[in-house]
Amino acid sequence: MKQRVALCRAHVHKPNVILMDEPLGALDAFTRYKLQDQLVQLKHKTQSTIILVTHDIDEAIYLSDRIVC
Repeated sequence: MKQRVALCRAHVHKPNVILMDEPLGALDAFTRYKLQDQLVQLKHKTQSTIILVTHDIDEAIYLSDRIVC
């Protein structure tokens, strides 16, 4: 629930850059996939740059335009 609130907060303020450190790490699979889709929608709606830290390679590939190691 905290992750959803954080995504909503980011959407309301329409920042140029959103920083996220393991935002989906402690979630069950269903909630994780749902929030991944919401994050992609947020990115397209706000045209914000999102810098996201994750240890999940599949998540990084799904969510990213560019990956830095």
